[in-house]
Amino acid sequence: MIRGFIILVLLAMMNSCDLINEDLPECVQSVKFVYNMTLSGGDAFNAQVGSVDLYVFDDKGNFVKKYSESGDALKDPNYRLRLDLADGNYTVAAWCGMMDNGFSLNSFNTLKEMQNAIRDVQGGVSSTDLKDMWYGLQEITVNANEAATHKMNLTKNTNNIRVMLQNVDGRTINGNDFEFKIIDNNMVVDWQNNPSTSIIYNPFAQGTSQVGGDENNAPVQVAYAEFSTSRLYVGNNTRLVITNKENGQIVLDIPLLDYLTMRSEKYKKMSDQEYLDRECDYTLVLFLGDNNTWLRTTIIINGWTVRINNI
Repeated sequence: MIRGFIILVLLAMMNSCDLINEDLPECVQSVKFVYNMTLSGGDAFNAQVGSVDLYVFDDKGNFVKKYSESGDALKDPNYRLRLDLADGNYTVAAWCGMMDNGFSLNSFNTLKEMQNAIRDVQGGVSSTDLKDMWYGLQEITVNANEAATHKMNLTKNTNNIRVMLQNVDGRTINGNDFEFKIIDNNMVVDWQNNPSTSIIYNPFAQGTSQVGGDENNAPVQVAYAEFSTSRLYVGNNTRLVITNKENGQIVLDIPLLDYLTMRSEKYKKMSDQEYLDRECDYTLVLFLGDNNTWLRTTIIINGWTVRINNI
């Protein structure tokens, strides 16, 4: 019995991080970032995310320190961000992609003061390709005597929305004849990733293009506008407005999220917010009739044709 007790003590010592023995593994505390909040569900962190900023707050919400990393290290499937924190309970907030995107964090001392806002806004208008940004929030417990990898799930906050206008009878169209804008309330996102603050998005790209033209279809001319927006949020009155520049008449003014959340049966089990958070690239094709009036009958969303009744 005494011999068994001694063996247990020795095993405990061998597993202790306090035992100085270079042949034993260190008790490392680290964070593993995961970006699988996508429609496919696969983890795209290593392929897509180029920089990480991790902010650490103590159990009272006070800022403790920041960790940052970027470059090739993040492409390694085994990448972990190593922590060197004292024992305790923490909340860690991640903002990824900040090195290359169009957002900036405010000055803060506590977690609840943290806000992330679109940077280049002139008169409440953004015309910038914001690039990609991801967000994550996690509570962790650090114990120096235990090895632990803390999982940080990320949500992509940025969206690319491409709007195309096509004459139903195939007539030519000029993209510069129209003014496109998206009106939203998401210039700022807070520490919980809740958006606020009104903003107008103008296209960062606009013009005329041709689609089709293969052996079965004649090329069709379309007017297009491409937008980059912050997080789309159910409950916001997000509107897409298109105006005819020549006569000032509104071609369409629609509740954009009602249309973007029209989706195939494959994704119907998701809530509207989950779908908006998982999808980040949208293409809408709208059809015009005589005098550039919108034919409110059919819309193509991400290649899926939707027959419109009432919305």
